[in-house]
Amino acid sequence: MAFMPALLLLLGAVVAGATVPSPPTMVKQPKHEQLYQVSQSQDELDKPFLLECEAQGNPEPTYEWTKNNKEFDYVSYDKRISQQPRRGTLVFTKPDDVDEGLYQCRATNLHGTSVSNSVFLRKAELNNFAEETTKEVYVVEGDPLSLDCNPPTGYPRPNIFWLIQYSSGALRNVNSSRITADPEGDLHFSRVELGDALSDAVYTCSATSVFRREYKIGNKIQLKVEPTSSAGKAEHAPVKQYLSPPNLVALRGHELKLY
Repeated sequence: MAFMPALLLLLGAVVAGATVPSPPTMVKQPKHEQLYQVSQSQDELDKPFLLECEAQGNPEPTYEWTKNNKEFDYVSYDKRISQQPRRGTLVFTKPDDVDEGLYQCRATNLHGTSVSNSVFLRKAELNNFAEETTKEVYVVEGDPLSLDCNPPTGYPRPNIFWLIQYSSGALRNVNSSRITADPEGDLHFSRVELGDALSDAVYTCSATSVFRREYKIGNKIQLKVEPTSSAGKAEHAPVKQYLSPPNLVALRGHELKLY
């Protein structure tokens, strides 16, 4: 039949195309930074994660990793780290502090090598506030006041805000047009009122980590307000409580707050 030679040629081309040698090409690789979590206590479950690396090539490529520009032998890590079959992807089943570092994957076959992005694997953390007893702060009614937060360190940088904590343990937000928090986390009263003194509650600073989904509270302050008579209330000129730095860099289209 006349169509048989053409069909055989087509099949031959398909088979030949399937076996064409080719160097590796990356199809999956990590971003330039990846965060991970380490369990803080025996009660906290481990949070496994992947460092992805997958390449296409013929013959099938083999994979190697470097860490901090040195060959990385994941097998020596007490079986905490493994590699997915036929891929370069690393599986961290029990993350540890020592896993931080700069990683890079390399896929190799007879015809060449393909290298992934370098990825900085960084531990997400939120440290505790310094251990301090509740402080009493005295202020005269009508005066301005600033309270320092002294937030804990963390990565990514924690979000800072203030709460009112009652003796029962209940929490509520600080909500007043007279009271604002600056980008460093300090709390500013433009003018203190008698109602700001709470007999059964303290002002406390809170630091939150969105990545870790946790928050810490500390630097508790009991506010004591000394009343003054209407006649004795002093008039105050505006006080500079916080100013934005003189030079700020912002990305076009992003929000920027000036204080």
